[in-house]
Amino acid sequence: MNFRFSFFVFLSLFCASFLSAQTSDRISLIWLSIADENAQTVSVSWASPEPGSSTVFYGPDAECKETAQADGDSVLHHVRIPVGKVVGPDARCFYRVETVTPDGRKFTSGLNSFKTLSTKELRLVFVGNIHTKTISDAAARLDPHVIFLTGDIVPCLHEGGKLNKESARLNVLPFRRLVQNNQALFVSTLLMPCLGNHDREIAPRGERVEGPSQFYDPEATAFRTFFDLPCDEWKWFFDWEPLSLRIVALDLNHTYDFGTSLQTCHDWHRGSDQFEWYDRVSREGGEKRFMVTFQNEQCSAMRNKENGEWHKMFSRGTCMIAGFGHYAERAETSDGMTYFNTSHYGRGDKYADPKKVFCESVDNFLLVTVRPKEFTAGLRDWNTGAPLEASLIRKVGPAAD
Repeated sequence: MNFRFSFFVFLSLFCASFLSAQTSDRISLIWLSIADENAQTVSVSWASPEPGSSTVFYGPDAECKETAQADGDSVLHHVRIPVGKVVGPDARCFYRVETVTPDGRKFTSGLNSFKTLSTKELRLVFVGNIHTKTISDAAARLDPHVIFLTGDIVPCLHEGGKLNKESARLNVLPFRRLVQNNQALFVSTLLMPCLGNHDREIAPRGERVEGPSQFYDPEATAFRTFFDLPCDEWKWFFDWEPLSLRIVALDLNHTYDFGTSLQTCHDWHRGSDQFEWYDRVSREGGEKRFMVTFQNEQCSAMRNKENGEWHKMFSRGTCMIAGFGHYAERAETSDGMTYFNTSHYGRGDKYADPKKVFCESVDNFLLVTVRPKEFTAGLRDWNTGAPLEASLIRKVGPAAD
């Protein structure tokens, strides 16, 4: 995993904070993610009170006869387990974790489990602008297989200006608070985030001048240290072949600030790594594949970038989901492409898409359900889970250009 070494620079702050909150020998801060492009491997991640070696005991039942380990002594642990091979789809994977310190002391978790991906009905929840808050019971009651966070998952890294830029760049504590506030859900549900501007904010936003970024970490060091994700981690995709589904996460936010002191994300221009990568990833699969892209920039602004080439790439898929604004929105372009905006806090300023079909000030999340040859997506009320409008339904995969 890239940038994992950076955690040790910030180790003293992390340990001090963790030990003040946890003094027992029980590990309780655990989160799960898909770690490979084929969705066959799950990363079990956790934080321990003291550095030590990492072991996951897992299997298709509570005996957890299989083991996986990671080298090195750390307080932040990522251990990948071959769930597809050992447990398989449409099942539960049981697991527990263990950290052993160099002097032999042992920290353990209780027995936990999570659903493996389904070949019959896959339920996916997309949440925008969570800012370390607790995900609603309404979303959790839908029993999703995966929670996707569409950027701005923490408020900032600089702790309200208390940390200098270098310390903030390595600060994983806000992400820890996110997990802590959602531990009951994240210990049993796969979590897959994409980046927003706040997720790499290392200093209070200042003057906009030409030149390198001064207030953000475009490389997203802390994010990439804390989460174990496929590909480059700041951008990633995975496929679930049994349902012909591809999910793609992009690093797009505050694109108008690119090349200035306020730059947040990686380059998105034609010829950049991100543009060329997405061009290739969005072309693969052909007309029989469903594809969902999600990111953190305004839909209407992003699709017009590079003379409309971004819209052309988005349109190879089934829908694009943004966590940009504090409102619920669905837009439909003349060529049939659907754009959603979702936000857990949905009562802020509205920047309505010119192609909007639905745009309301309401706290919300998005539910995507995939069955064989059928894709459904719809905005839901944050508190009740009730549909806010008619759902998007696609019966076959989209056609690539």
